Amino acid sequence: MSDLVLKGFKTFHSFDDLQQLFNNEKIKALKQNPKFSQVESMDIIDSFVFQGKRERKENSFKKGKGIVLTNKTKDVVVRVIRDDTNQDVKVFSLSLETNNGQTYLNAYEVNENNELYLAHSRVFTPEVKEEFETNFVQMFEEERNIDKDQIETQDWLTDGCLPGGYLWCGKGCSNYPDKGGDGTYINATDKCCKSHDYCYRYDWDTVEGCDEQLCDCVSGHTTAASYLIRLYFCVI
Repeated sequence: MSDLVLKGFKTFHSFDDLQQLFNNEKIKALKQNPKFSQVESMDIIDSFVFQGKRERKENSFKKGKGIVLTNKTKDVVVRVIRDDTNQDVKVFSLSLETNNGQTYLNAYEVNENNELYLAHSRVFTPEVKEEFETNFVQMFEEERNIDKDQIETQDWLTDGCLPGGYLWCGKGCSNYPDKGGDGTYINATDKCCKSHDYCYRYDWDTVEGCDEQLCDCVSGHTTAASYLIRLYFCVI
């Protein structure tokens, strides 16, 4: 995934910002599920601003803000991302649920018709648990107070790997053995980025299909990075 240039900062969102997010129709749809009905009173895990673009795609610049919330028992996570470029809000929600003695990680999303639906359900294996826990780590380490005018600019875009220790996700981020790396990846999302890089590098199938393959690969993931990848590469 070598053409995504993205930068972000953890920051404090004002009360007005939060109210604007919570008053969105997609949040209202989310609250119809009892699991998420008290979303406004959940604890904020992360609060950030971001901007990025794809160097191989015209008019791909996007900027926005996001918050991540959880309940007291930390078995529910709600991620709200506002794309300020087109005034669109994306809502991704995770819930640990037990059925017949088996624990599942259920992922809910809200479609363009403001309808909440179950996007996918996965048995809560150690690998899935590791993915889930990335949502409790702040996405960006550097903190900055960003006003609206600063978010308009692109001067803080830099090359580099996506936050979270990724080895393949982001512009200039690769672990090719013939460039001094060892070819490994840190998780399933990073593996998808590796496949995407090799697709462009060796023209497997046709380059035109590389982005679609990436979207298919990360579609069931719950890592924090997978949501940003979908925002820039996929139709969601």
